[in-house]
Amino acid sequence: MISIQTPEHLKHLQSVPKITFNRLSVGELGGEDGHKCIGDRYFMILDGGWDSALNPGRYCGSYDQVYSYYAENEDVDLLIVVDSYDDFVEYDISIDWLSKEELPERFGKVPNLIPSLRGNLVQGTVCERVFSECSRLSPCHVQSPGYPGIYPKNVQCRYYLSAASPHIQLYVDPQSRNVFDVGSRQCDDLLSCPIRGLSHFDDCLLDYVKIYDGLDELSPLIGTFCGVGQFPKSVIGTSKEMFLEFHTTHDGPFLGTGFDLRVDHFPGMAQSIYTITSCHKVFKVEDLESTNSLEGIIMSLQHWYPPGTNCTYLIQGKPTQFIRLYFPSFQINPIENPLAQVNGYCRESLSLYDDTWSNGMKVIKTFCEFSKPLENVDIISNGNSLLLNFISRTGSYSGSSMTFWAKYDFFDNRHYGEPVPGTKCDEIFTEDTPERYFASPRNTLLFKPTNQEQDIRCAYRIQSLGGHARIRIVLTNIDLKSFDIMNGNVGPCVKKQCAPTHCQEMDQIQILDGSVGNASVFNQCSKTQFPYDYLSHGPDLSLILRVHGKTSFMNYFKSTAPLFEARFEFIHPKACGPIALEFWRGQIALPPVNSYSYWTQSLYLDNPRNQDFGPMECVWDWVGPNQNGTSAPVSFAVEAWNLPSSTPCSSFFVEIRSISKSYGQFCAGQTKAIVLPQQQQEPSESTASEVIRIHFKKLTSVGGSFNISWKKSISD
Repeated sequence: MISIQTPEHLKHLQSVPKITFNRLSVGELGGEDGHKCIGDRYFMILDGGWDSALNPGRYCGSYDQVYSYYAENEDVDLLIVVDSYDDFVEYDISIDWLSKEELPERFGKVPNLIPSLRGNLVQGTVCERVFSECSRLSPCHVQSPGYPGIYPKNVQCRYYLSAASPHIQLYVDPQSRNVFDVGSRQCDDLLSCPIRGLSHFDDCLLDYVKIYDGLDELSPLIGTFCGVGQFPKSVIGTSKEMFLEFHTTHDGPFLGTGFDLRVDHFPGMAQSIYTITSCHKVFKVEDLESTNSLEGIIMSLQHWYPPGTNCTYLIQGKPTQFIRLYFPSFQINPIENPLAQVNGYCRESLSLYDDTWSNGMKVIKTFCEFSKPLENVDIISNGNSLLLNFISRTGSYSGSSMTFWAKYDFFDNRHYGEPVPGTKCDEIFTEDTPERYFASPRNTLLFKPTNQEQDIRCAYRIQSLGGHARIRIVLTNIDLKSFDIMNGNVGPCVKKQCAPTHCQEMDQIQILDGSVGNASVFNQCSKTQFPYDYLSHGPDLSLILRVHGKTSFMNYFKSTAPLFEARFEFIHPKACGPIALEFWRGQIALPPVNSYSYWTQSLYLDNPRNQDFGPMECVWDWVGPNQNGTSAPVSFAVEAWNLPSSTPCSSFFVEIRSISKSYGQFCAGQTKAIVLPQQQQEPSESTASEVIRIHFKKLTSVGGSFNISWKKSISD
């Protein structure tokens, strides 16, 4: 036995005994499996002295090259066991002590900066260590015992690794020698003994390292490593814990320098969708709503996963929504750290489906290792579901070769009316439309145009197919942004912006009366008081929304406030007869009565049996004809009622008015004549003649009759 004790004056420096074997020949390897020291010829290293060694392993063989052992303790005993000394027993040993500064491979360049660099040794064990709070600023060093020299035999080292945050990462320091050497040779003849390259499969039966994804050996096994070569660039766990086990045989050659690994954390998502039994996650719109988020994020697998991994990301919206997905970052790299070597094409793939499952009939796009990445391009679903499916035949130690992070959001696909095919936002409204309300598009993705030089134009056409002659539209409010074309500023309306040339470029709303072809225009500079009421001259009316393409995204994308709101109703059914009353003398009667007219116009509402026909509204336009270029006053009279006097005026009334002014409203029991002088008559919106409107409205199921007559108030 050779006892090596550190001198007292070196102990306070925590010097490390370095034992150099210049020449060594003790026994030989053999036995049934070829991995046993034959007979009683071997030597042992008792690191820590005879009393501290639990059960040291044995070395044997002949070595002409120089090998070193760096002790873990101050005192070391060398025990050489032979049955007799002969020519086959030879050794030449030199001993030295190194300070920590002289051994940066073990303690780092600044040894005292991080005392727990190599972890904390568990008391009563040879090499069980605990590593805590490993980070990028303070990486931990996980090393085989005796590193950078020969590692001991017959050890079961357990390393409990914990990073400061997910995901924990195990890797080789690029500034150190990237050589993993565990069990690479099982004999002592360097010329004839085969060298085993680095392997990470289950055929490592002698010296090996096992890495587990979790707290202990009950966690999923990432891989088993043995041989010599370059360790994977990195091994990334699914959480912030990892467990490493280092096993060596009882007997073996005095070869193998072990390993030197680093531990920190890989920045990324704190939570992965991957587990050992499942790799599936549903991203619901309710999850974003609960956190008041406008969009969600999906990231590629950033950690290890086994061959055959099949992950799905299902994005699920409400039945009335569709989904937009885009990749702000997408890189397709060579597969560098596979768990399995697989030949062929598409060893890893990412497919997008316009469905809830991997429906081959609805595949949008598939990316493989030679595909061109797709960045910042909107992918739009047709329905409320979109599926991403990642498949790997190779597996990986350090995340997908397709490194991406995707954003997704949801848009409302509901329409107020019937969408017009081939258009982005045009709609048609008829009597069959359930609601009498509409507003700017709920789908604000429309305000993210692919071509900013083109304006967004939405046409809302209201068309009577059921015999109504007029349409009333009420524009309740607008919320259009002003835009300074000259300076590109968005803000409150200013005088300069309201110049006619600028108003042509501003976001605006137009109401187009299909019968007369005129238009009312509204924008941020309009002085119109809202709500604004407009009555059409025929059965066809359109509202046009026009938004400037250059500023639509900035002003309206993902805005919850509508740009406008409006309601409409169909009035003047067939029973009301024609709209225009063009004669100097005439009458409107409900029910019909016999009448003789000369140069007159009589109109009898179509209710011959005086039956109640429910709510009804009629609006007639009386246009006084010019005579010799002049007009004359006209008198209107409500001559007869057949209604209970208690009938409220809101249920049954007649009103005489111009387009902008009321001349009188008549209710049950009222009989009255009014004369409209010439100066009270106002120009029509569509003609030079004067327009007087006769408005009859019946809101409830009340039967009754009335008779309205008119005539010129001067002699013919």
